[in-house]
This record gives sequence, structure tokens and C-alpha cells, in this order.
Amino acid sequence: MVIDTNALISSIEQRNGYPFNNHQRAAILYGSGPLRIVAGPGTGKTEVLIVRCLKLLCCDGVPPGSIIVTTFTDKAARNLEDRLSGAFLHLLSQHATLGTIDPSDLRIGTLHGLCNDILQEYRYTAYHNLRLLDEIESALLIHRRLVAKLTAEHQDAIRTLFPYLFGNKRQLNRWDWAIALRTLFDRIVEDRIPVSSLIGAGGDWATFGAVVQLYEQELGAAYSCDFARLQRFFLDFLGTAQGAGFLNGDVTGLVPKSPITYVLVDEYQDTNPVQEDIYFRLCQMPPHNLTVVGDDDQALYRFRGGTVECMVGFDAMCQTRWGVPTATLYLSENYRSHPGIVDFCNTFLTSYHQMSAPNVRIPDKPALVAQSGIMGTYPSVGLIRTGTVDRCARSLATLVTGLRANGIIQDFSQCVLLLRSTKTTRNYAGPYEQALNAAGVPIYNPRSRSFLEEDEVTEFLGALVSILDPGCVYLNKVLSPSVQQMVQNWIDRYVAVSTNSPALANYVSKSAQAILSKEVGELITPTFPTILYRILAHEPFITYQTNPSRDLRLSKLTRLMEAFSAQYQRSLMSDPQTPGQLHGAWLGGFFYGLCGYMERQGLDDDVDEETVCPTGFFPIMTIHQAKGLEFDFVFVGNLGYSVSVDSGQSLEADLRPFRTSPPVVVHSPEDAAWHDAVRLQFVAYSRARYALILIATDGQLRKDGQQTAAFGGLGGPGIRQTIPRL
Repeated sequence: MVIDTNALISSIEQRNGYPFNNHQRAAILYGSGPLRIVAGPGTGKTEVLIVRCLKLLCCDGVPPGSIIVTTFTDKAARNLEDRLSGAFLHLLSQHATLGTIDPSDLRIGTLHGLCNDILQEYRYTAYHNLRLLDEIESALLIHRRLVAKLTAEHQDAIRTLFPYLFGNKRQLNRWDWAIALRTLFDRIVEDRIPVSSLIGAGGDWATFGAVVQLYEQELGAAYSCDFARLQRFFLDFLGTAQGAGFLNGDVTGLVPKSPITYVLVDEYQDTNPVQEDIYFRLCQMPPHNLTVVGDDDQALYRFRGGTVECMVGFDAMCQTRWGVPTATLYLSENYRSHPGIVDFCNTFLTSYHQMSAPNVRIPDKPALVAQSGIMGTYPSVGLIRTGTVDRCARSLATLVTGLRANGIIQDFSQCVLLLRSTKTTRNYAGPYEQALNAAGVPIYNPRSRSFLEEDEVTEFLGALVSILDPGCVYLNKVLSPSVQQMVQNWIDRYVAVSTNSPALANYVSKSAQAILSKEVGELITPTFPTILYRILAHEPFITYQTNPSRDLRLSKLTRLMEAFSAQYQRSLMSDPQTPGQLHGAWLGGFFYGLCGYMERQGLDDDVDEETVCPTGFFPIMTIHQAKGLEFDFVFVGNLGYSVSVDSGQSLEADLRPFRTSPPVVVHSPEDAAWHDAVRLQFVAYSRARYALILIATDGQLRKDGQQTAAFGGLGGPGIRQTIPRL
């Protein structure tokens, strides 16, 4: 049994305590066919997506198994699932006839997660028994198996084609190559580039195509698959008889399965070409019930392969692929921010002539309309302006402590500082952390890249190395001075703590002696993972594990080590030629591979996805981290930067001629760089509820709108004239 749409809407409105506006209602109740919902910041897009899904289930009688809902992150998927479940239970309490519906049969998740689940569910032959590698594991595989096989011809071709992936480095180490190759291998799949097209182009492109083939062979030999190729496997699956059974419904099994009839995609502005192909293939049958939700002005992930042009060109793609028009509905009522912030965001976005060019933004898109009800004549957009970054940082700290002392905020977590990077360096978060610490403000900055400097991390790694390489015999042969210095620091930190941890020191000493006593080619017990957990069973790590933050770091370390052992074996052997030492190939993998990765890339803290920021702490976040969040007071620094073409825009342009399906919207790398920079700042500025505070030095504010995308089309001089100084 189903209910009518009026009953659905009124019941959800009663639960929420506020009505839907006309635009939200239209998006919820839209019928069949392709639909693009363009939802600006703070316009309630998630609630609309949830209630549209409930409308399909409870009003249209669509079987839950016929609906796929994809989101950008695992956290967003869990949030969507929880909110949908809560709303459905409320409907069920008022309409008992809905008891026959089981919303748990909905397929909700990230596209990667859903692809993996479906391929496993249908036991797709080509994907069977493959190990799905995460980012670090795929990098380790490339570093271990592929880089050494690159010939001078391979290297010359890749550096000629993609010089921007290597910066200004003349001498490249294996990790420089591994990181660049991982980027290239991902983009080949994500941009739908057939290797045959590269080889057919001849010259350096053919040589590069041969390197891609080498990687595919290494993946096959390792019975592995990376996340990019997971999507290709799924797209291939959809073209098989098994895939047809999934798409059209399989009634031959013990449990009949419904056909896929509706696909709802959140954050579509960050979709890449292979994902676009998947969505269009899922909805190939008329009436093509593909609903995409997103905001072209909030596209942030071109550097990961996302192309906002999928969102902007959605209507044209529907015409090209299906010969049908698209309905476009706009959500523009902003329920988040003070009217002054909304006005600032509208003006900022439209002040750049680059954003008014054809096919940059979705046509006829209305401006945001303030509907938050937040009142007040205070300066909702303000400016911290001094001569130096250090003084700006101190002004920030003074303002934040004043907000707390005067009861304007009850907790520091109501604020946020947004930066393009939160590394604890002079050019990024360093001065702000120093000023906030001096003011007694606790900081939460999980992406500071300081993971490898924390006590529990360095002491654990020092204890581990002291077991694996007694006397640092192998470490002293490592050719990288930076890796040597990093590892030696770990050992020094362990030695310092071991004086107060005799049980740990005794275990490490006995374990090292056990290795030193081995003859050549002997099996060593316990296995590598067992050594990890035995170290953690001693003080100070037992106490560290009672602290949630420290425990989270130790958990990340063990996962990292497990990923390494999956590539380099869990069991340990003594060297076949040198007694009293672990196998040289294994130690080489540990120091050059794992330690080299940590030195080259650094590591961030894991983030508790259920907690934006712990209570009592002041968060420092990247703009990408803050996407989808809101804060009462938002401070934005690192302003005045110059706009330049990065590797994401260059790579997109260089690979475009080889794509299976040419894009319907194309921009030059230079134009794309400006579009991306403006969108990045728009996302930062639209996070604020009560006040938005820009932080800039006098020098930064001298830059005009042709030099930076941080201030609007009039540049810093315009900000100085229109935004009150705090």
C-alpha cells in the first residue's frame, strides 16, 4: 500500500517543524525522466534528496531494490541512510500500511562501495578473487613492482608528456615516479582513455601506453585492483549477461531481484567521466530516471579527476546519449547564513568575468536568496588586516578568545579557520597555531601532516625498527639521507622512552637478539603483524590506547603496516646470504618503500567521521574538509594567492583528445584554473552562519581581481573599501 504525496509532504513537514518551499516541493514531487537539481549552499539539498527517495518508495510504489542512491563519502552515505530511516519510521508511525516496505533494500553508498558490493554479489568472473587496494597499497605496488622496470625511453616519454607532475626536480627517486604514475594510471581509467588510442598515436604516447599496459600486467600478477579500475570492472560488468540480470531484474534465483529503475546521485558536480558513463548506463532504459543533485559553483575535485563539466553539460549529454531533454530545478533559498553573507557570496561569484563565459555555470541560475531569519546590524562580513601574517594570526586569536569570553560563542568548535592547506608550516597553518596556542585556545588540526611527529607514533616506530634492524646495520646503508634522519629520530625517541618502560625495552631487546641469532635463510617467528601487536601490549602504549586521539593514531599505524605486509609478506625470513639479518629485499621494501612513502607524502591523522570537531577545540580545516559543513563564525586565511594552472587542469586537457566519449563542455587549462579558484573561495565563504571574517595582510590586499581569485573582481582594493576592518 502507498500514500499520496500530500500525506507524505505534510507528515515530513510536521516532523521537521518547518514547511518545504515551492522549489523544494517541486524537486521532491518531480515524476519520471532525467532531472538535474541545482542546489546552492544551505538550500536543504540533502533533505530534498531524502524525501524524493521516500516519495518513490511510499507514493510511487517503487521497490526499494530498484533504487540506487550514491553519495561522495562514506560519512555522507551513513548520514543519508540514518536520516532516511528516521524519516521512514516517522511515516510508518502515521501510516501503518507502509509496513510492507523495507527501506534497508535500498542501495545507498559511495559509487566505489556500491560497485564493489554488486560485483561481489553477482560474483562477476573478471573481478573474482581480486584484492582491492587502497591508495597506499596501490602506491606501494607501483613502487615495488613497476618503477624498477621503467626504461630510459619510458622515463623520457613520460617526463616529456607530463612535466608538470614532477615540478622542477631534475633527479627523480622511485617515489617521485610512483606518485606520478599512480596519478596517471588513475586518470587513464577515470577519463575513459583506451590504451589502444595512446598506442595508436605513436611516439611518446605509444611509449606511455606501454607503461600503462605494464601496470595492468602487474596488477593482474598480484591479483589486485585499484579503486579507479574497480569502476571500469563495474562498467564492463554492466555490458555482460550478468550485468543485464542486475539491470533488468533477475527472477530466476531463489530470491527474485528488482530491476534498476531509479538512480539518484548526490554531489554530481564532482563526478568524473567513467562515473558519468556508469550512471548513464544504469539508466539506459526509458524513461531514463536519473536524478543528479549538486552545485556547479561548489565543484572542488578536478585534481582528483572530477569534472564540473558533467554537471554543467548534463542536459547536453542527455540529448546526446538518449535524445531527451532534461528538467532543471533550482534550490536557491539559503537557510544557513546572515543576509549580509549571502549578498557577499552572490556578489563575489558574479564579479569575475570568467564565470560569465558560456558553459561555465548552469544557464539561468538564480542568485541565492537569504531565508535564514538571522538578523542583526553587526558586520556579518569583516576583515582582519595587518602588515604581517603573524600579526593577523594574533588578531584572530584575540577575536576568538573575545567571542568566548563574552558569551557570543559557548565553545571554540563553533568557529573554524579555513586554509588552502593546513600543514604546520610558515606559509600555512603555522603562524595561526602558534598564536592560538599562545592564547590558550586548544587546536584541532587533523591534516597538519604532523602525524609522524606524535610521541606514540615515533616511539612505536622506533621500537619496531629496533627489532627489525638491530644496530641499524641496514639503515646505515640507505641512500636517502632524509629517510635515514627520519628513522633515526624514531629510534632516538624510542630509546628515550624505553628507560621508563623496562618491559618494552626487554621485549625489544630479546626480539632483536632472536633475529641476530638466526643463520641464513631461516624462518623467523612471530610474523610481522604479531610483532606489531606485541609492541602495543607494553607500556607506554597500553596507556596511550586509553586516549582516543592516540589510540586512533596507533590504529592507523597498524593498518598501514598491514597494508605493507600484504605487499611484502607477513612472514619474516633471515637473509639468504647474511646471518643475523632480515631478508635484504624485505628490509629494502620497508625502508625504501614504506618509510620512503611516509617521508615523501607525510601522513595525516585519521578523522572521526562522526565528529566534525571535538568539543572544546578550535578547528583548522582545509576548504575541501569544510565542504558540506557550516559554522557560526568562519575565518578564511591564505588569501591573495595567484591563480595558475595546476596538474589537474593540465592533465585533463592533455588526455582529452583520447577520451572514448568527447566531453560536451570544454575549457582551456587557464580558464579552468580561474573557475576552480573562484569556486574554492565561494565554498569557503558560504560556510558561515553569523559572521564571515577574511584575514589578509596589506600586501595581499594590494592584489587586484586579475591577480587573485580571493577577493572578488575588484580585488583587494575593493575589499578594503567595502568590508569593515575588525
